[in-house]
Amino acid sequence: MQEMVRIRDIVAILEELAPKEYAYDWDNVGLQIGSSEDKVNKVLLTLDVLENVVDEAIEKEVDLIIAHHPLLFKPLKQIDTGKSEGRIIEKLLKHKIAVYAVHTNLDVIDGGVSDILSDRLEVIDTSVLVPSEHGDSIGAGRIGELKETISLNDFCLRVKEKLEIPALRVVGELNKKVRKVAVLGGSGKDFINQAKLMGADVYVTGDMTFHDAQDAMAMDLAVIDPGHHVEKVMKAYLKSYLEKKTTEKSLNVTFEESIKNTEPFQFL
Repeated sequence: MQEMVRIRDIVAILEELAPKEYAYDWDNVGLQIGSSEDKVNKVLLTLDVLENVVDEAIEKEVDLIIAHHPLLFKPLKQIDTGKSEGRIIEKLLKHKIAVYAVHTNLDVIDGGVSDILSDRLEVIDTSVLVPSEHGDSIGAGRIGELKETISLNDFCLRVKEKLEIPALRVVGELNKKVRKVAVLGGSGKDFINQAKLMGADVYVTGDMTFHDAQDAMAMDLAVIDPGHHVEKVMKAYLKSYLEKKTTEKSLNVTFEESIKNTEPFQFL
């Protein structure tokens, strides 16, 4: 008789890949809803834990949701089930669905979110953009080169195609020639100076603000903002990794990528 798989078994595999101690101090990673002793047969992989994703998990009889963005990030002062935030928690508890977040610890690892994005954009010979105390290959963002020098306009078209997005924002002259590329999934406005210091011609990151974009323009650093939602690339990556590892350990668990859209923006 096959041994029952518990959430702690999946957590152990996840934390081999992305140890919790690699997360930033301000982050909230790990098991957020549920017990590590709960059994698990089916896992849903998602970027965000929104109500439509929870409804999908209920419909698919999922036991565990693994998300990149933490469900519980800011301190909870009340659980109002008349609001979406409260209903999400109510539904998860009612249907015994656990939630695990793997966030900045997945961003910084070798092979993590910024590496996946860099690979998609055909950036080669990469190294860490923002080093950490955890080793040369661990840290925020990546910086590398394109195989050939191209115009900023052509690189923007590549970003749209490879990251499957309908639009993006760009700072810089579109005919500017670029080759050295910095990439940071999520919100990378705090590392504009680091990208410039390391010689980037263009910096690909999300959540760029008006004044930060002006700062980049003043230092002649092109910026491409494809949005925060492009981090959805983590779903396929984690699915492949978890399927491989659970098969090696003879753990009978099914993994699915969420099909629900959690991008709040529409482009007209």
